[in-house]
Amino acid sequence: MIGHNVIRAATPWITVAAIIAVACGSDSEPSAGGGSGGTSAGGATGGAGSGGTSAGGTSTGGTSSGGSVGVGGTSGSAGTNDGGSTGGSSGSSGTGGNAGTGGGTAVGCRAPTPAASPGNTCKGTAPPALRLTEVTRNLSAPTFITYAPGDTQRLYVLERQGRIRTITNGTLDTAPFLDIDNLVGPAGLAGERGLLGLAFDPNYQQSGKFWVYYTPDSTDGHNTIASFLGTPGQPADASSHGIVLDVPHVDNVIGNHNGGMIAFGSDGCLYVGVGDGGGSGDPQGKGQDTSDALGSILRIDVDQYPQAAPGNMTGTNVYPHLWDYGLRNPWRFSFDRSTGDLYIGDVGQDAWEEVDVEPAGTGQRNYGWDIMEGNHCYAASTCNESGKTRAAAEQANGNTAGSNGAVIGGYVYRGSAIPEMVGRYIYGDHVSRRLWSFTWSGESNGVAQICDTYDLTGLTPAGDITSFGEDAAGEIYLATLNGIIYRIDPG
Repeated sequence: MIGHNVIRAATPWITVAAIIAVACGSDSEPSAGGGSGGTSAGGATGGAGSGGTSAGGTSTGGTSSGGSVGVGGTSGSAGTNDGGSTGGSSGSSGTGGNAGTGGGTAVGCRAPTPAASPGNTCKGTAPPALRLTEVTRNLSAPTFITYAPGDTQRLYVLERQGRIRTITNGTLDTAPFLDIDNLVGPAGLAGERGLLGLAFDPNYQQSGKFWVYYTPDSTDGHNTIASFLGTPGQPADASSHGIVLDVPHVDNVIGNHNGGMIAFGSDGCLYVGVGDGGGSGDPQGKGQDTSDALGSILRIDVDQYPQAAPGNMTGTNVYPHLWDYGLRNPWRFSFDRSTGDLYIGDVGQDAWEEVDVEPAGTGQRNYGWDIMEGNHCYAASTCNESGKTRAAAEQANGNTAGSNGAVIGGYVYRGSAIPEMVGRYIYGDHVSRRLWSFTWSGESNGVAQICDTYDLTGLTPAGDITSFGEDAAGEIYLATLNGIIYRIDPG
């Protein structure tokens, strides 16, 4: 599901048991997402306001290839670590990377209260000691974790083969909330496919509506967004199934780079992440193609569909629901529940995993793929970065044991159990099982300003990470391929 292209030239296919590769993998994922070796040496990003290649300070703590991240850093000098550690807190911004065209505050959907302006404050200190607390196990290939608005007792966990399970007050319920394994079926599980996403209506307690993202029991490779009707606290009605959006998949053989994330933004619109259609190096050029849904974040007004939501991209031969493009496989994205800012984990190809950060309501951005991979030219020594929005954070990937290979986008922590973590974005990697956090403080000329980045050493789950999730209180969870759900707690 993750989609590092499951192959990188001659890398063998993953098995179905490896599953998911989590819809994550970089273009080379032996057994679910194993990445290929990073080829560029030098600091990946600078310090605060970095994001430029070899821009920003030398790190005082980051050593070794792809190693831990320093917090010191002086401005001006280039990063020196192979694998791209992040520099300190005073690095200068990188070159190039103008903001995407368009933008502006989006309107439409459900006329929500505007999101608060970005208010993250850089703490400048390392995160506190953290630990992973096992919540439950024995799930079958979990792909996502979430909650229903207004429900403080339950977590909802997707199982790849088509079931949504509930965890009520810490106990895994026997009966599923929803079972659509007949819709997913054997063909719908090929490659990186299955039940991939879930989003509840913000007014779920009144409407009972929710939406799922799945790949149907078909060899045509389509990605389907469907609506369902349920009663809060009770199993949902599988017969209420209604297809909202069907996205054709370019590569019907590989069946990877499906995306799979759906979530409601603070503007009341449903956002949908769709991969580039698969194949090493985006052979169909879908990342830079604005005429269809592939390689994009879509934005849908569920009350007015198929009418395009006001504020989406417009123009000649532009897909009507297009919000952002230039993405390879945005397997997991999330909205900061306090600010409405959008954080996108986009799986890389051969060398770089990236996280993009988009201020609330801006959109209409080109994140660079397949011209760029992270903040680097892809398959060329030079490239035109004009009009591309640079990644906020990136990690080198590789095909060696323990290396990064498929970024798993996470969440900005807004819970109460770990006050020191409030405002920090937590994310991870499917292959290396490493977790990181950073604090984003805004944007300057299209370049995200990151105040600090930390490798959360010690938080290593006993299984490949497939997804993060939130509960109603803002606490963060993660799921692993071997069926365990963890909560991130104070150490």
